[in-house]
Amino acid sequence: MSTFIKILITFFIIVTFNKESVSQIVSIPDSIFKDYLVNNSTINSNGDNEIQLTEAQNFSGTINVSNKNITDLTGISSFTSITGLSCFNNQLTFLDITSNVALTNLNCNNNQISTIDFSSNSSLATLSIKDNQISAIDLEENYALIYLSAGNNLLTNLDISNNPFLNHLSCYSNSLTSLDPSNNLLLTSLNCSNNNLTTINLNFNTALTELSVQNNQLHNLNLNNNTSLTSISCGNNNLISLNVSQQASLNYLSCFGNHLSSLNVNNNPSLTQLIVYLNNLSSLNVSTNTMLERLSCYDNQLTNLNLSNNTHLKYIFCHKNILTELNIRNGNNSNIIDFDARNNQLLSCIEVDSISYAVASWTSHTDNTSTFNTDCQTITEAKTQVTENFDPTIFPNPTKSMLTVQFGEIQEQVEGSVYNNLGQLVMQRKYSNINQIHMELKGSSGVYYVSLNSGKSKKIVKVIKEE
Repeated sequence: MSTFIKILITFFIIVTFNKESVSQIVSIPDSIFKDYLVNNSTINSNGDNEIQLTEAQNFSGTINVSNKNITDLTGISSFTSITGLSCFNNQLTFLDITSNVALTNLNCNNNQISTIDFSSNSSLATLSIKDNQISAIDLEENYALIYLSAGNNLLTNLDISNNPFLNHLSCYSNSLTSLDPSNNLLLTSLNCSNNNLTTINLNFNTALTELSVQNNQLHNLNLNNNTSLTSISCGNNNLISLNVSQQASLNYLSCFGNHLSSLNVNNNPSLTQLIVYLNNLSSLNVSTNTMLERLSCYDNQLTNLNLSNNTHLKYIFCHKNILTELNIRNGNNSNIIDFDARNNQLLSCIEVDSISYAVASWTSHTDNTSTFNTDCQTITEAKTQVTENFDPTIFPNPTKSMLTVQFGEIQEQVEGSVYNNLGQLVMQRKYSNINQIHMELKGSSGVYYVSLNSGKSKKIVKVIKEE
């Protein structure tokens, strides 16, 4: 063989080897991503300034590139053996994990991803994709999925029928109009708040302990089979009734902003937080809820509230009702952090542990017409005894407009006040030396409260005005 031929063969071998070497380098255009990989000795095993394909394929751990302002994860497809990828809080608009077939954990929260394909990731157990711009996901191949967090996206549909091991589902703040969890018998936590759901069937989800469905359009919520629930959030729906009698271990209940006219919490002795504001409740019995720490029942139609058994209370918000009786003498007043009983103009006496403490702490949180005492009942009885003949009758009731108030004998002085069902004063007038007065209700039809005060005695009567 001539010398020329030998040189030619040698040159060909060198060129071929160099091409082969170059082709084994993983292309990673994002400098921040590449810097992370190159400086990770468990990935970059030869310590050079590149990532070889063999290095990528041999790495079977977790890649964590979260919070790095990365815009492109090109090159991740070469890491075919990784089991975990965490890339949340970046600037990604696209993520291709179809080659990462060994993935069991993926967290790409808080990016700008609009589409993502999970069809090759059959081993996925935990999947977090919240705070993106994803409009659709297909979980048909993800049979092993246990944890799914997909909140704050653009989803209009979510099929979880082929994910029987799912125990945590969070899909809040999407545009879902339906959700069927009937195949997810192991589900313990469900958050589908802030969607457009009009109905949801939870009859098969008997393992549920946490449920959040608030800010939807639900008219009914049947929880009879969900006896393990400890937390229920169903505020801002269209519920007219709610039965929580089967949830003996319930410690958190939020059902504000519905149309509830009654609520029975007698079977929930573990309740620590009860949030029922903006409903139509006329009564609320919390005598068995002795562990209660927070009660928010403002903007209802409550006339009586007895909190004498609730010795752990720290927050009481009962403003904007039509209370005539409020008892918070429970031996715990000094531990109450916040209290508001304003806009209850019919409330003349609030029963407390200590008058001096209540005056110093809560005067600005009550109406000018309200006073504090340690025994409001005795005061009321004493006032009644001063003028035994102060027992006015009001008729007709219901009425179309006019009311007649008849006293047993002539009254030297009477102040007549009328309040609407929000506790707002709509009429007030003083009368002298009368045994009968006439009052005209000029407002719209509904419930009104007529207060008659002689200065020594007071009587409040509920009146219905018809159209």
